[in-house]
Order: sequence, then C-alpha cells, then structure tokens
Amino acid sequence: MSTNTPRNTRGTIESRDPQEPSMSDILNEIKGARTEMVTKIYTMVVDIILLRTDLRKVADRVTEAEDAIGVLNREVSEWVDMVSLRMGSRQVLETDRTEARGSQRARIRTQKPLQRGVPSLAPTGRITVQPDGTLAAEGDELYGQNAFEEQQRHPDSDTDATGHGQL
Repeated sequence: MSTNTPRNTRGTIESRDPQEPSMSDILNEIKGARTEMVTKIYTMVVDIILLRTDLRKVADRVTEAEDAIGVLNREVSEWVDMVSLRMGSRQVLETDRTEARGSQRARIRTQKPLQRGVPSLAPTGRITVQPDGTLAAEGDELYGQNAFEEQQRHPDSDTDATGHGQL
C-alpha cells in the first residue's frame, strides 16, 4: 500500500485528487463561514440597537429643542402683549384752540387699553376706537367720519361734533 493513497472507511482504497479539498476542509470552511455570518449578524444587531439608541437620543434632543422653542414663543408673545398694551392703549386726542396764535395744541391722554392694540387719534373732540374697529364719539351716536365732517362744518364752534364743549 502506498502512503499517498487514503483509505475510505470501508477499507477500500480510493484515489484522491490532491487539488480537491477534503471533507474536513469543506466542513471547516462551512464552520468558518457560519461563524463569520453569525458575527456579522450580531454586529448588525448591535449596530441597530446603538443606532436606535442614538435615534432616541436625537429624538429626545429634538423634543427638548421643540420645548425650548415653545417656551421662547410664549415668552415672546408675553413681551409682545405687554408692549402692545403699553403702546396700543386707547388714546384720546384733545385739542385746545388758541385764537391768539391761531394754532391747535394736542394733548394725548391715556385711557383703557385697546382690544386690537391700535391707537385712536381723533382730529377733534373725544373719539374712541370700539372693539369692532369703528370710531365712536363719546356720549353721542355719531361715529367716525360723520363726527369729523360735522366738526369740519363748524370749525369755530365752542362745541365739538357731539355737542359737548371742547376742553
């Protein structure tokens, strides 16, 4: 018997090509490939878990940023409301006619804040802005342009369009 020829399990002699891998080589290769695939799968699972954790962290940070933006928006709204109340308070223009000089002097007196934050500057008398945006002469049914036109028709009168004396 030759030492180069392997025997099979039955005891018969087989010739084998030295280029062909043996069964044990094939099994070892399969085991190695299996181990490599299992390692890759475990690595992918770990990466997915870490990525998911990272995504949760990112989502938490986004939520924190949204909360901070919400707080900032509320603070800005409060500041805008406060400034609107101060600047948009109902203003009544009172005029004094000074015949010696022939000019008008205007004094602005602050009253209750406007609903819409828009100041009312009336040309004569006491005219205020109503919540619906219309102008109304105090103590009279005359509104906006009608009161102004009435005053324009009687500029030298001691009373304004509402029939009240001017201050």
